[in-house]
Amino acid sequence: MDVGNGWTCWWPAQMGKIEEVWRRAWSASAGPATVFQTFEFARHWIGTFTQSEVEIWVHSGSSLVLPLARRNDRVSLVGEGLFDYCDLIGPGADDAVLERAADIMAAGDLKPRATGVRADSPFMDFWRRLGEGAYFSAAPQRPASAGALPPTRVVGRWQRAEQAGVRAREETDVRERRAVVDWILERKQQHPANMLGALERRWIETVVEHSPHLAEVWSLRRGAHIMSGLLCWRYPPTRYCYTVAHDSADAALSPGILLLYFVVNCSMSTGWDVDFLTGEQDFKLRFATRRQALHKYGD
Repeated sequence: MDVGNGWTCWWPAQMGKIEEVWRRAWSASAGPATVFQTFEFARHWIGTFTQSEVEIWVHSGSSLVLPLARRNDRVSLVGEGLFDYCDLIGPGADDAVLERAADIMAAGDLKPRATGVRADSPFMDFWRRLGEGAYFSAAPQRPASAGALPPTRVVGRWQRAEQAGVRAREETDVRERRAVVDWILERKQQHPANMLGALERRWIETVVEHSPHLAEVWSLRRGAHIMSGLLCWRYPPTRYCYTVAHDSADAALSPGILLLYFVVNCSMSTGWDVDFLTGEQDFKLRFATRRQALHKYGD
């Protein structure tokens, strides 16, 4: 445990000692704390990516948490590449605290990298100290206040699908949840643009299995046949649509869009915001009413 200028460094083996501090920091976040800043997400990531050198810095005065992972020639926040949103955790802090946090991250010869910093982050002073940020993408969103989806062609397709015996459901049985997650990940791995390696897949499976309160698994089926599957993260009042997949044999029916339509409708009727996360694909934009700009730091 290293100490300097109010900052204390904790190591992965000491995670249990700072769990309550982390949870309080998340609850007191100055900006939009997301599911990606939760203690559980970080703990599962650290337990999966054991080849990374992890340092968890906590500032005693402001209760900020700065979880760093050093690997190869890079230093990033824990979750880089898997967490759509990355940021410090906790309430706002003065310039001196953020300056020291930036010094900690930039120490040594490693190059800082961060992908998915929200434009409305309360810690932009910290990020600017690490270099010039560049626009990376946007995250389409639909707040619950947007209300029910307006009549579109999707409604007609959904009605015809229902008449043909197609049904959507949230998987609540443990075995069914795991089976649908495996089904989704297998199809993602077959996709040319797949970004999930063995460790990334293991992290997803670990969160679903060991933190079920943070994960939702949805499927669209005709009988026992799975047409599409959707994995969501959740933390009230937001449902995060993380990854969706479909059976290529059913592609003409757009089963992924039909499943998203069902989940968005459920969200609107129960007062949940929907976050479609990184990427401005058409299938997200048709349901979204706003976009959150995301920045990238480092090459």
